[in-house]
Amino acid sequence: MSDSTESRSIDQRVLEAPEDALAIDILGQYYREVIQAQSSGYSKGEFTATKFRDAVTQAVETVLRLACERLARDVAFSDICLSILGLRKLADRLLSPDCPWPILAIYEERNHTSSSSNKVTHQQSAERMIDRLSDWVQRITQGQCVLSFPLEIPSIAIFAKRTTGARAWLDALPLNATALHAPILLGARHVAGSKPLSDRFVQEARASILLPFRTQMDDEYVAGYLGAAIDTLHRLSEDPSGDDSSRSELAIDALLAIEEAQRLTQAVASMDTLKPFLDRAKKQWLSEQTFSDEDRRSSLRDLHHEVSTWMQRLLVVAPGGSALADSILLGNDSQIPSHLRSGLVQFDSPENAWRMLQELATEQIRVLSSRNCRYHFSKIAQPLLACVLKTPSPDLTLRNIVSTTNSLGGKGVLWELFASHRLLMELYTRLCGTSQYLVQILLSNPGMIDDLLDSLMLQRIPDYAGFQSALDSLCKGQHEIERVVTTYKNSMHLAIGVRDILGRESITEIHRALADVHEVCIEELARQAYRSVSEKSPKPLKSDGSEVGFAILLVGKVASREPNYHSDISMLVLHDSPQANHGVFFQQVGQKLIQMANRVTRFGRLFEIKAWQFQGLASSGVAWTTDSLIGSISNSVVHPEQKLNLYTARVLGDSPLARQTESRLEQFLHTQEWNDQDSYALVQWRRELESSASEENIKRGWGGTLDVEVLAHIFYAKHLHTPKHPWLRGTVERLEALRKYGVLAPHVALQLRDAYYFLRGVESGLRLMNTKLRHDLPRDPLEQSKLAFVLQLPDSKQLMESCDYYRTTIQGLSQFNFAKIRAQVLGAS
Repeated sequence: MSDSTESRSIDQRVLEAPEDALAIDILGQYYREVIQAQSSGYSKGEFTATKFRDAVTQAVETVLRLACERLARDVAFSDICLSILGLRKLADRLLSPDCPWPILAIYEERNHTSSSSNKVTHQQSAERMIDRLSDWVQRITQGQCVLSFPLEIPSIAIFAKRTTGARAWLDALPLNATALHAPILLGARHVAGSKPLSDRFVQEARASILLPFRTQMDDEYVAGYLGAAIDTLHRLSEDPSGDDSSRSELAIDALLAIEEAQRLTQAVASMDTLKPFLDRAKKQWLSEQTFSDEDRRSSLRDLHHEVSTWMQRLLVVAPGGSALADSILLGNDSQIPSHLRSGLVQFDSPENAWRMLQELATEQIRVLSSRNCRYHFSKIAQPLLACVLKTPSPDLTLRNIVSTTNSLGGKGVLWELFASHRLLMELYTRLCGTSQYLVQILLSNPGMIDDLLDSLMLQRIPDYAGFQSALDSLCKGQHEIERVVTTYKNSMHLAIGVRDILGRESITEIHRALADVHEVCIEELARQAYRSVSEKSPKPLKSDGSEVGFAILLVGKVASREPNYHSDISMLVLHDSPQANHGVFFQQVGQKLIQMANRVTRFGRLFEIKAWQFQGLASSGVAWTTDSLIGSISNSVVHPEQKLNLYTARVLGDSPLARQTESRLEQFLHTQEWNDQDSYALVQWRRELESSASEENIKRGWGGTLDVEVLAHIFYAKHLHTPKHPWLRGTVERLEALRKYGVLAPHVALQLRDAYYFLRGVESGLRLMNTKLRHDLPRDPLEQSKLAFVLQLPDSKQLMESCDYYRTTIQGLSQFNFAKIRAQVLGAS
């Protein structure tokens, strides 16, 4: 019986079978008979390996064609038109009996409706049809063969399914193509389903691929595709071990990749020089076993050399580049290539790490080019991975890089920048590996890529005037001031935090910058609060018709210009009108200010701010005149902590009221004698805090920063807070003045200053890490390693030893002086 007669017979039997099960049995019997007959003839030497593979491929095509025709008759699939294109070995007629069948499945709607609900239904129909086809293939071949989908790429949404609408697939190709797409698609051909659909698809795909120009990026993608083939050639030519049939399939895959690259580049760069070497290798690996193993390995060595030379000469791409870069360009993330697994063993799950690397190569914004992003990421993938592996927790670092870059958008721009500025890449990796606080800023403020790049490239932190000018320009003409101010605060914390992580600024400079940001934001919110209240109530006016002035009084860490990233703020509103109704107005201004600052939005909360309670928790007054404030303090029993804070009071701004109030407060404090009883009360308060603190607390615990602050305040208030000395609010500047004027021995002042510097730096690191206990040293060894990494210390051991050393120093100096104070008071009594 002739081949055409046999073909008509199998067609008729399959298509006329009353049930699908019978059709599957007929196809299974046909396929097994063909394979057995061809295998027998090949083993007897009746024909070559090439003819044998061609016959196997023809049988596969017959099975796929008839299976698709049979399935297309099902009413469940009547709304779609499916087409199957053969890829790689199936397209080149090089299948062996146990090879997977590489295909691309596409479809289009028969009625071409534009309804989105119908499109979902069509996609579901196509997926069910492919599921049925896959099941048929396994049953027909009795599990020996399966359908494979070389262009199914899970990390790229449009290519993540086994079947996709032809139009959507083609539209995605220019922006999302990987190194797999161009060479594989150029060789694709119709094998089953709708031939007109296949022809249109192949024609448009080739038109998109074979553009009339070529860039360096195109060359890199070709080189990335060839990289895997070159690695295979090298391994097979050097290592003779392994099963002969599997080595043969690997060699054919590599030779096929070179031929596919030849099709891709033939319009712009001749590969004629490779042809003799390629033909020789194909002849030896696709013929009967008449060549020695050494001859075949020799042919691969020669081809390997020629392909490498060709790449370097015509593609201007050096061979033997990063295997990770080649794999990124391929984009096939179904599993980790075996030769890359060893580089990912430091991760808890190498498979998850591999998927995250693939995600970094894909743009999340649909209008941006993932092809461009993948190209630039391939350039930095290897050094970026090296940086990630240096961090204490590579898994956390890589997860943070993925989440922050997804939030930023425009990954390709970031990778391109990192390719030319490796220090920026190392800094960004350090940020993602250490500072959960800065990571959270990036996540809660999508699209901050410009702010991030500005932060990474910042040469110095702005001064107060720079912060104020920037915020004023942002708020000009804006109605939602809270959102603008919060976003600005986040942006500035990002910039300051980056400098902090780099270690390019002293902790004093970091505190200064944070205080400046706090102050300019509070001033802007105060003006907005005033406008909001005045829209509902008349503005307070003086007798001459001018507006009553107001200012904001701060106490605590922000006032002393030593805040941290999460320092809370105590404030009051001061005004210069004795009228009660004016006091009500400014009380509302203060309440509005507190409400706006504490409101939690999707951008986070601006500040934790409250009214200063110097008369006890029962007091709720927010607005005061200067006279009433000073009078109330004079007539109150002020708690030691509030008396400590009172000496840090600062009035924001440069208005006449601000200057006048600060001067009045300083004069008032100069009249208040600080005696031993005050020192004793403050020491007792400090001891109570220490007794309730944990061992790990570096602020309130033993040898904590609060010891230094209390000691510095006691000596300053007792000896230097006089009219002939300047008003000093910060702990470090007080220690320096105490040393300068001989109140403290120089070595004592310097020891306290150095210890305070170090522990405040550790506290800053804890805030950047966003730990739950913001003043406690972590107990977990991994968290300790992270903290050491933030502070740029060699390891956690040195961190803990340094903390113990400085805390012991503080404890020794402070407890000695606290004991003297206690002895003086008790002795006098």
